[in-house]
Amino acid sequence: MREDVYQDLEGDFLAQVEDILERTTLKSQRDKQLQTVMTTFERENLTCCIHLGTYEKSPRLLPCLHHLCDDCLTALMRNSITFRCPLCMKKYMVPWKGVEAFKQDPRLMSLRNKLKQAMSNRRTTLRQLLHSALLPW
Repeated sequence: MREDVYQDLEGDFLAQVEDILERTTLKSQRDKQLQTVMTTFERENLTCCIHLGTYEKSPRLLPCLHHLCDDCLTALMRNSITFRCPLCMKKYMVPWKGVEAFKQDPRLMSLRNKLKQAMSNRRTTLRQLLHSALLPW
């Protein structure tokens, strides 16, 4: 099921970028639209829903498949035996190992780093961006 989530994420992103490539002829307008798509993608998929910052290290994956950063997950679990996912409100017992009990998701971090690198590299062509920013499934 988790693989499907990543494939959908990749497919949606690719569809948006391909749409911009096909519809827009002016380079400056295309670059602006691509930057908007990238920023939206990062905000919606690579941002902690609690502190609203981008993940600085691999986020933790909850059983409901939502991600949280270590610090926010630790704060959620502090002084309690249960906590709720802030997105779907599913209730979980605080594991004996704490945050470490939840697996990190390095693929999400890898995607974020590749997108950042592609966005900051002015010499990267759009086709290179598509092939370098997205992970092979």
